Amino acid sequence: VYTADHGEMLGDYGSVGKRTMLNPAVNIPMIVQWHDEFEAGVQNDTPVTLLDLFPTFASVAGNDSIYPSSEGRNLRDVVAGNNDREFVYSQFSEGATGLYMIAGSDYKYVYSVADRKSWLFDLQKDPDESKNWSGNPRYETIENKFQQILIERFETDNYDQAVEGGHWREYEPPPFPKPDSDDGLLFQDAAHLKQLLSKLGPYW
Repeated sequence: VYTADHGEMLGDYGSVGKRTMLNPAVNIPMIVQWHDEFEAGVQNDTPVTLLDLFPTFASVAGNDSIYPSSEGRNLRDVVAGNNDREFVYSQFSEGATGLYMIAGSDYKYVYSVADRKSWLFDLQKDPDESKNWSGNPRYETIENKFQQILIERFETDNYDQAVEGGHWREYEPPPFPKPDSDDGLLFQDAAHLKQLLSKLGPYW
């Protein structure tokens, strides 16, 4: 298995680092070679998570009953289409700077505590995640569904740093970074950013 714990923004969206839930940071590679189970060269676009590795390794060792997390799935079942999981999740930081994500094959919902703001991406229409559909009446049902599932997940875990009374827990906004610093920001937008981006060429 070749994979990683997260991706990196390497100039994507004019940003660096991993502190966002955009695909360059969370859509990491997972390459598996398993001669007896997987056909070579086949790509599967079903969302998976690092929690799937433990039950997969346990299965290789002959034990199909070890699931330390209820969200983990045997990759053998995922590839075979026997996968009842609809969403995967991710989190960056917690408390006043918590950033939480739920994603499926078609949509991704993100909530930033520091900004008290939601993002909803239509991954089929906009795979580059350039448009935030949060608050758009056409997507209201989808956004409410994703938000509720994510909140209920944290409530089930009694994770009160994220939720309180069925809603996102609110904190005092963290202090804004010093001038010319982007420490802690989800997107870097320093005054000279446009000048830096122009040097990268027309496709950035």
